[in-house]
Amino acid sequence: MVSSHYIQARYRFWSTIYDSIIDKIFHFDRSKVIRNLDIKKGDKILEVGVGTGLNLRHYPPGCTVYGIDFSNSMLQKARKKKS
Repeated sequence: MVSSHYIQARYRFWSTIYDSIIDKIFHFDRSKVIRNLDIKKGDKILEVGVGTGLNLRHYPPGCTVYGIDFSNSMLQKARKKKS
């Protein structure tokens, strides 16, 4: 079984390059999916596996987004995007 320390180390590495690779491949799908959710002002969203927060910019203003992720290094990047 893979240890949680090993997984954290892998995600810590990936967090440094994740946005530059993944956003280029899946950018168009992110905005379309979030638009189709019909999120309204005042809605509360829980994004499981928020990663580095690539989806955050696509949520409409006035909603509150909560994100959880296994990787602390990914969450740190997401927090920076939100602030």
